[in-house]
Amino acid sequence: MHALIIATKFPNTIQPWLANSTAQVVKHGGSVTIFSMTQGDQNYSSVVDEFHLTQATEYLNFDGKNKLFAIANNFLNPFNIVKSLRGLFSAPHYFSKHKSLASNFIGALVLAPHFIKRDIDIIHSHFEITGHLLLPVIRAQKAPFVITFHGLPPPGVSTIPAVMRSEYVEAADIILVNTEFAKKQYMSLGAPAEKIAIIPQGIVTSEFVFSAKPKPANAPVELLTVGRFHTDKGQQYVLQALPKLIELGYNLHYTMVGAGPERDNLEKMIVTLNLQKHVTLYTSISEQKLKEIYSRAHIFVFPSLTDKTGFHEETQGVAIQEAQASGLIVIATKTGGIPECVEDGQSAFLVEDRNPTVMADKIQWIIDNPQQWNEWQHNARQYVETHFDIDVIGKRLMKIYADTITRHQQHQG
Repeated sequence: MHALIIATKFPNTIQPWLANSTAQVVKHGGSVTIFSMTQGDQNYSSVVDEFHLTQATEYLNFDGKNKLFAIANNFLNPFNIVKSLRGLFSAPHYFSKHKSLASNFIGALVLAPHFIKRDIDIIHSHFEITGHLLLPVIRAQKAPFVITFHGLPPPGVSTIPAVMRSEYVEAADIILVNTEFAKKQYMSLGAPAEKIAIIPQGIVTSEFVFSAKPKPANAPVELLTVGRFHTDKGQQYVLQALPKLIELGYNLHYTMVGAGPERDNLEKMIVTLNLQKHVTLYTSISEQKLKEIYSRAHIFVFPSLTDKTGFHEETQGVAIQEAQASGLIVIATKTGGIPECVEDGQSAFLVEDRNPTVMADKIQWIIDNPQQWNEWQHNARQYVETHFDIDVIGKRLMKIYADTITRHQQHQG
C-alpha cells in the first residue's frame, strides 16, 4: 500500500498524532509520500526518524509570495517543465467549481507538476484548508480519499468557508473523527453520517515510561498541564484554584507546557496571585524534556473550556492519554469529547469547567486519598494501552484503508 498524506506542516511538534498515524502505514509494510505545505519543526517525535518520514516528505512551499517562485520553478526549471506542461493540460478536468476561472488557472500553474498520476493507493488529508487547496491534485490521482476531522479551530485561527468544506467533504470516500462529539460537530457542518467512522488518535504508549509514584512526603505534589496557551484551554482557572490550596497548607508546584498568545497574560496572573514560587512555564521544549516532565508529575490537569458559541471544543485531548500512560492521575473538564476518552472515577476524574473552587476541591480530594493513587495510576495505564495505543489504532486504520480501497475499486469497476 502506498499512501499519500496531506499535511499543513510536517513534522509538527504539537501534532505527534500525525507522525504516529503515518508511521503505521510503513510499519504494516506499506510506503508513504507526504505533501507538506511548509517546513516542519526541529523538535519532533522520534517516530519521524525511526520510519524515515522526513525523507518521504515533499515540501510544496507555495503559500503567498512563494506561488510566484513555484510557478517559475515549474516552467523555467528544465527538470520540471515537461511534467508541468502535461499537468497543466490535464488541470481543467479537476478545477474547483467554487473558484473563479482566474483563481483555478493560477492554482493550476502552481500545482502543475503534481497533476501527473502517481502510484498512489489511498490519499489521507488531515487538514481542511490544505486538503481543499490540493483537491485538484487529489482528484487527478483517482485514488480513494480519506479525510480526518480533528475539530474546529479556536477563535482567531483560520477555517475553511462552508462552500469549500462542502466540496472537500463531497470528494471524500470516508471521514474519520476521534469521538462521537466530533462526529456530531462535523455533521452539524454538513458532513453526511454515512461517511463518518470513529477512530481515536493513538499514542506510542511504549515511549511513555509508566511510574506509579506515591504521594511525596517531603516534596511538592507536582501538577502539570500540557496544551496551547490560549483562553479556551482554561489554565487560568487552575491558577485561580491554587491560592486556596496553598493557604490550606498544601505543598504544590504547577508546571504548564505550551505556546500561544496567552502566555503573557498567564505570567501576569501568576504575579498577581503571588504564585511565582509555585508555577513554572515551558515553551518550545524537546520531546525528551516533555517526557521528563511527565515522569516527575503526579496530577495532570486538563481544564479545557466549553465554547459558549459552540464553535470550538476539545474533541479528544491526546495529552490526557500521554499523561495517563506516564502514570499521572488526571483531572479533566466535562468538555467536548473528553468524557468519551476517560473512565470517570476509575482512571480519571471529570469536573465542570470555569470553576476554580471545584478544581481546587478535586485536587485536594486526590491529595487527601494517597492510598488510592496506585490503583488509579494502574487503571489509567491499562485503559490507554487497551484503547489508545498506536498499534491498536493502527490496525484499525489499516483495515479502514483496505476496506476503502476495496469499495473504491468495486465502484470504479
